[in-house]
Amino acid sequence: PRQVPLSSSAGEGDLGGEAVPPNNSFVAPTGAAHLPTYHQGVIVRSWLHFLYLWGKTIVSKHGNCNASNLIKLAGLGAYVLFLRPQMLKWGTRLGESQRRLPGDEHVPEPNFQMTHAINIDAPAEAVWPWLAQMGRERTGYYGLDIWNNQSIPSVTFIRQDIGAPVTGMEMDGGYLIMALEPNRQLLFGGFNLQKPLTPAMDITWLYLLERRSDGSTRLLVRQRSFGYGALAPLYNLGHEVISFVHLMKQLQTLKQYAESMAHLAAQ
Repeated sequence: PRQVPLSSSAGEGDLGGEAVPPNNSFVAPTGAAHLPTYHQGVIVRSWLHFLYLWGKTIVSKHGNCNASNLIKLAGLGAYVLFLRPQMLKWGTRLGESQRRLPGDEHVPEPNFQMTHAINIDAPAEAVWPWLAQMGRERTGYYGLDIWNNQSIPSVTFIRQDIGAPVTGMEMDGGYLIMALEPNRQLLFGGFNLQKPLTPAMDITWLYLLERRSDGSTRLLVRQRSFGYGALAPLYNLGHEVISFVHLMKQLQTLKQYAESMAHLAAQ
């Protein structure tokens, strides 16, 4: 197996550069050491190829393109070219979605990446307790529970019956905690995970808390994955929509909980 850095340091304004070598390392499976060079363009090409085949089928079947089919085709084209790029970087500022972040080195050549961000009017200390218990012993991920928590509703309180997270701890969904720094970052993921349409998938999730000058917090979330097999891009097409909805709900929930906690603490 290869040695993959357990964590890396990327400053708040870091737009690239080499990560500082960490003191510890996370051992990735051998299969993750030979990643073909795939990029986000694979998914775009898959969508465009689908549009081409769909249009060709319509013409061959009906002899022409009626208004209804043209509207459908235009709508799908608008999703691929305009809506989808925004979904992959929802809430981020200029350059944030391209930043090099801790954990990127675990999946060096992803064929799927999504980065979301949100401002939380509360200090990082009010956000961290919710992240620290997330995804452990069916606490839930505060998003689509039907997707990643066996339809069990995520908790709405801070649990006192589970300990603090530590590196190497197992999480729900087959994930492991790869790196953490209280009130700063949580990185978890897994290698060779079994997913539909792909024999194996490597995936990481990063939750990065950045303190702002006014005492509030900016939360960045990055999902980064590589699916093996010819059908992996097809899996990603559906996965990106589910992930978008999940992250939208998750970030709004974390914002609500953290701000409520900070408000109660102030009182």
